[in-house]
Amino acid sequence: MGFTKLDEGIVFSSIMGEDDSVFRVWIVLLATCKQDGVSHVSAVFLSTITKKTIEEINRCLNILSSPDESSRSQNDDGKRIKRVDGGFEIINYGKYREVDVSEYERERKRKQRENGICPGQSRKSPGRSASASASASASASASASEISSTVVSSLENRSTEFKTAIDAMKQYDQLLLNDFYRYWSEPNKSKTKMRFELEPTWELPRRLVTWANRAGMGNKKSYGRQEVSSEFLKAQAKRFLERTTPK
Repeated sequence: MGFTKLDEGIVFSSIMGEDDSVFRVWIVLLATCKQDGVSHVSAVFLSTITKKTIEEINRCLNILSSPDESSRSQNDDGKRIKRVDGGFEIINYGKYREVDVSEYERERKRKQRENGICPGQSRKSPGRSASASASASASASASASEISSTVVSSLENRSTEFKTAIDAMKQYDQLLLNDFYRYWSEPNKSKTKMRFELEPTWELPRRLVTWANRAGMGNKKSYGRQEVSSEFLKAQAKRFLERTTPK
């Protein structure tokens, strides 16, 4: 993997006076340079990555490998690259690779200490003690427990209100109402809502009519006992006659 230290001195370099194509090729060479100071790329690769023609790439390479009287570096007369077997050598690569950054690091750590931040400590909790962390953790656990208790209590209250509303529908058999309640009051996995609360729309009277019709109950009579609606008996008798009457 290529790696090159980018020094702020590049903005004061004579490379900034070159045209866009030269600068673009220079950046690609720096980015692809290996630890040996060589960018193992070809003119064809540079043409592809920079979207420039081969002729334009060769012109840029000639500029970068030519003496530069305006360069601050006197190494090789200010040349930036030279052709080698397998690519292009960055002439001053070693110089910038070995730049000591320890002074920058010491200054950064000094500023951290001035701000009360120990080196390596997260900025989110400067100077935070273990006891403070434990206290915060315990407080968070207590809050979570209180919230959970409140949610459960709220669910139970709503469930009671839901049962009261269902039981008020006296035109239906109580067993049917009980089954209806048990089905639609089932809580979700998080114990925050009942099944009926997850429905996009809800009208209790309409739902009970559908429930009773599916149970063959019509609008009343018994549910789970021997008494049934007259409509249900007529329908059963009709189906029986249809099956037994010779055609």
